[in-house]
Amino acid sequence: MRTTINNDYYTRTVRIVDFEVVCKEGALVTLRGKYGVEMTTDEKCLFEDMREVSVGALHCTLADYQWWLAGAWRWYFEKERKRLVELYADHVPLYVWTGDYTLAHEELCNALVPFDVWGVADLRIGQVMKAWSCGLTAKCPHCGGEGKVYHFCGVPTSGAGSYSLFCPDCGNFGEHIQGCEFNRFRKALLTAQQDQPATIPTREALNIDEYIKRILM
Repeated sequence: MRTTINNDYYTRTVRIVDFEVVCKEGALVTLRGKYGVEMTTDEKCLFEDMREVSVGALHCTLADYQWWLAGAWRWYFEKERKRLVELYADHVPLYVWTGDYTLAHEELCNALVPFDVWGVADLRIGQVMKAWSCGLTAKCPHCGGEGKVYHFCGVPTSGAGSYSLFCPDCGNFGEHIQGCEFNRFRKALLTAQQDQPATIPTREALNIDEYIKRILM
């Protein structure tokens, strides 16, 4: 395990935390801690000296455990967030064609959207749908129709950035289009949040994976 250096290591009691390696497949290790909570992570998040991890009980100091936990959660969160972002982008036509149905069901329209915009917090899929009627649109580069913008990023001070859209007229995507549209898109989202406020707390809201599964049931 990672070594923690304490000057008074030998003069005080070091609290020991036990957790168990319950499964190992390649570099992925499944750990079970207190109260039966399990987590799967890459073994490099657990060890610095690359020692082999085998099934069984492990012991470490509390400081080491907290260090491991922070690293493991960060690795898991980044991997899961990337998966949800890709899943969200792959299913944009679904949001367009089922917009009325989604907005008519509280649990569905409160599903979390996995991308961040400066000054816009806790974005929901229903708010994105509402924003499409508030200015979150741009000209389709393929047919010139009105494309639905589903992702954008940029700099608030200059308004410069890039955006991606789906055009329901021709069925094509436009990705990473450069332009000075950031502030207009951001205003559309803020307006939509006022008109379509979240009614389910973040911790209880569906993620985009769960939303898609509900829609396709």
